[in-house]
Amino acid sequence: MVVYLQTVEEPRPFRLGVVVAKSTGNSVERNSIKRKFRAAIQQRIGHFDQGDNLVLRALPGIAKLDWSEFAAELDQNLKRLNRPRVS
Repeated sequence: MVVYLQTVEEPRPFRLGVVVAKSTGNSVERNSIKRKFRAAIQQRIGHFDQGDNLVLRALPGIAKLDWSEFAAELDQNLKRLNRPRVS
């Protein structure tokens, strides 16, 4: 997975974008990946500020990860953003 973060100073709510290409699997797998992304970010919503734009891009093979592996990979990628509040 690839994580992009843009911080905007204007006051607006946190926004999330999810990109899942056809190369990651069939429509059932793609929708499952999107649901996992949304659920994982919902659990970590406190790590983001107003005005943050987060884009998550799924790579092929991510559909095979179970929830704990998926969450660990997401946490690892969020740590790379150098945000002090992301654990």
